[in-house]
Amino acid sequence: MRYKKPKFECLDVFANIADNKSHLIYVMGAQACTTCLVLTYLLLTILCLRPSRASSQDSPLVNIAQGSLIGSVMTSHCGRQFYAFQSIPYARPPVGDLRFAPPKAALPWTGVLNATSDVPVMCIQKNYLLPNPSVSGVEDCLVLNVFTPELNRSRSLDVMVYIHGGGFFSGTGATVYNGPDYLMDKDIVLVTFNYRLGALGFLSTGDDEAPGNLGLKDQVTALRWVRDNIEAFGGNPNSVTIFGQSAGSSCVHYHILSKMSAGLFHRAISQSGTALNVFAWPIDGLDLARRQARLMGCPERNTTELVACLRAADAGDLLDSGDAFHTWSVDPLNVYGPVIENNSLTGGEAFLTDLPFSLIKKRQFNHVPWIQGVVANEGIIRAAPVVVNATLLSDLNRNLSSLGPEMLQLQRSTRKDQVPSLWKNISEFYLAGSLPITVERSKAFIELYTDRSFVFASHQTNLLHAQAGHAPLYTYHFAYRGLYSYSTIFTYGNPTDFGVSHCDDLIYLFKTPAFFPAFPEGHQDLKVVDTLVTLWTNFAKYGNPTAGLEGVSDLSWKPIEPMATNQEDYHLQYLSIGQDSENILQLSVKQDLYKERMDFWKGLPIKENL
Repeated sequence: MRYKKPKFECLDVFANIADNKSHLIYVMGAQACTTCLVLTYLLLTILCLRPSRASSQDSPLVNIAQGSLIGSVMTSHCGRQFYAFQSIPYARPPVGDLRFAPPKAALPWTGVLNATSDVPVMCIQKNYLLPNPSVSGVEDCLVLNVFTPELNRSRSLDVMVYIHGGGFFSGTGATVYNGPDYLMDKDIVLVTFNYRLGALGFLSTGDDEAPGNLGLKDQVTALRWVRDNIEAFGGNPNSVTIFGQSAGSSCVHYHILSKMSAGLFHRAISQSGTALNVFAWPIDGLDLARRQARLMGCPERNTTELVACLRAADAGDLLDSGDAFHTWSVDPLNVYGPVIENNSLTGGEAFLTDLPFSLIKKRQFNHVPWIQGVVANEGIIRAAPVVVNATLLSDLNRNLSSLGPEMLQLQRSTRKDQVPSLWKNISEFYLAGSLPITVERSKAFIELYTDRSFVFASHQTNLLHAQAGHAPLYTYHFAYRGLYSYSTIFTYGNPTDFGVSHCDDLIYLFKTPAFFPAFPEGHQDLKVVDTLVTLWTNFAKYGNPTAGLEGVSDLSWKPIEPMATNQEDYHLQYLSIGQDSENILQLSVKQDLYKERMDFWKGLPIKENL
């Protein structure tokens, strides 16, 4: 169905300002405009570059078990004032003896904590998605941000906790990348945070010296902090929705699978990633730790000596040494990630004790309402940067039979001697008639990377959870291409329209002044902002994404049906978030996304199908 413009795009704001008689002031970057409030009909489309500091002279003060903290007052996209508390420590600094150790809850502070800016911006990292990657960030980074429209303990609001993506090696919860402007127009409390990345977050020796999954355990610690403290910020600890994108989306799925996370959240949203994505599969942590030690000149065999040596190393040198893991350009892109923990002799808390496939099939997961989906051209994230680089593209075309399997990490799905025949089947299905790969003939290559790295995993996740009786489970496909796209970020500014890129859905949930300017006033993309924010916050409030959604009363986005094992006539229903020929937002319910392509993958002799 075609999107119908709602009567009020900022409905939650109106509920709180209905007593105002005539005028509202909306902060727009460095400017301000006065808009007459007509209660019978009003359409608001506000241009904001980032959350603006409100004119209020009051500085909000909150008291929690750790101590007192002072925040700031900001202004949302639709002109609503809200409170921001930034850079709150949720765990002790993971430095010194705490490097490679499970997180410990933050200690109390003395005096009043200044929580008015989100510094440090990010955990130390080397972002291979950017040109000329270099080490940035700090180790002392385990902080979170809380944004709330009111500090009223008598009316606790539903809480949304966002887990950033970045392939387990990059990313941040900082406001310049995850601006709260849009979500703060709704009656929810938003939490964003940092967690450890790369070797510092995921190195594992398979024993108590470095048990692994530290980045995931950081996330659990943040969720425990939310449980214990969010009430002081007007939030309801018994109504917490976790949502994430890319690797953060896979983390959401891992929390669904982890006993360690049980009871800390009540709904979940995964955007472009699950634990079944090849980049998120559990790795052989000990082998990788030994290779890392070799690069740093550290002992390899004795894990106590190995960890002690790496613990004493300079963090920047440690991350720079990881360049050696990337054998062609930045591939393999994802090196560190989750591990299975089963060798603790001290009784330490284990985050993951079995393979995700096994946990799902055994129904050993947290049964919470879940939205899970993908965007149309996920593969842009890695395929497009190769296509626009003449040197890489030439090399790829000359050595496609070896570089193709490496980019797709096919060795993780079959025996080494079976990779050539597997690649032959895949390349014939996707690339026949599209060789050599060029910018103009990149669609098939992007589709291949899309399906291998994202869509087939999403498809499998839906089917396996449906078979395991997980309900309710909603799924979607985001195919709206708006004014801005992360494609320009991943291709270092190339203007080619490759489609709807990995991360493009984030543009309509968070303002991102680090990458994109604000939408022009009245731009049609603001309808997408209003719709996506409403779907997500409705789900956080009611467990039903379309509850009370203005303008789409005839939309019937229902949870997917339960599935019997090996059921042949099963049809997977999903919400299509796309656009019509005039590029106007269009919502419709469809079934069997990319059926021919998914059937092809289901027919391959790969581990995922066994």
